[in-house]
Amino acid sequence: MSMEPVEIPDFVPPPEPAPMNEAVRLANVFFSPGKAFADIARRPRWWVPILLAVIVTTTYLYMFSQRVGWELFMRQQNAQSSQMQQMDAATRARAEVVQLAVAKYITWVAGLAGPLFGALVMALVLKFFADTIMGAGIGYKKTLAAVTYGTLPNLLKTGLAMIVLQLKPPDEFDLRNPVMVNAAAFLPSDAAGWMKTLGSSFDLFTIWCMVLIAIGIAAGAKRMSAGKAFGMMLFPWALYVILSTAYAAVTLT
Repeated sequence: MSMEPVEIPDFVPPPEPAPMNEAVRLANVFFSPGKAFADIARRPRWWVPILLAVIVTTTYLYMFSQRVGWELFMRQQNAQSSQMQQMDAATRARAEVVQLAVAKYITWVAGLAGPLFGALVMALVLKFFADTIMGAGIGYKKTLAAVTYGTLPNLLKTGLAMIVLQLKPPDEFDLRNPVMVNAAAFLPSDAAGWMKTLGSSFDLFTIWCMVLIAIGIAAGAKRMSAGKAFGMMLFPWALYVILSTAYAAVTLT
C-alpha cells in the first residue's frame, strides 16, 4: 500500500494590523495602552507628543509669567534658600539682578527646549539600562517613542496646573508643586524643603507615566516584560529622588 506525500501548506504570517492614525494613537495611550504601544513599537515616531508638550508647557509658563511673574517666584525661592540667606546684602542684590536678567528667558527656553531635552536624556538613560545592562534589545528610537508617548499624562497635569494658577492668589501658587496629587499634600506648610521635595516625588502622575513607559518598552523590546521594565525603571527613579532630596536638604531651609 503506497503512501501519497502530504502537502504541508506554507506558513503565512497573520497580516499586520492597520496603522493607527495619530488621534487614535494618542487616545489609546490613555484608554488602551497595550494596543497603542504595539503600534508605536511598529512605527516609533516621537515628534507629535513632543510638539504637544512644547505647546502646552510654553503656554503654561507664559500664563505663569503673566499672572505670578518670575520676579515674585525668585523672591520666594530666595527666601527659602539657605545659600542666599548667608550672603551679605550687596552680594545678594547682585545675585538677584542676575536672576531677573535670566528670568525673562525662562518661559521660552524651558517651554520650547525643555520637553525635547528631557525626553532625550530620559530615553538615553532607560536605553542604557534596558539594552546595555538587561539585554532587552529595544534600541534608542523605540525607547524615545515609549518615553514621549508614555509621559503624555503630564500634559493633563499641566492642564490642571493652569486651572489652579487661575484660582489661587499669585503669592500662594507653588510652581514647583502646583497640583498636590502626591505625598507632599499631607505635609504641614512649614515642613522642611527636603521633606516637600521627597514627598512631591511620590506623585500619581509620575507613577502613571512610569507604568505607560514600561508598557512601551516591553512592546518594543525583544526580551522584556512590562513588569520587568517597570522594575528596571525604579533604580534610576530612586537615584533621582535621592539626589534631588539631598540637594534640597543642602540648599533649602
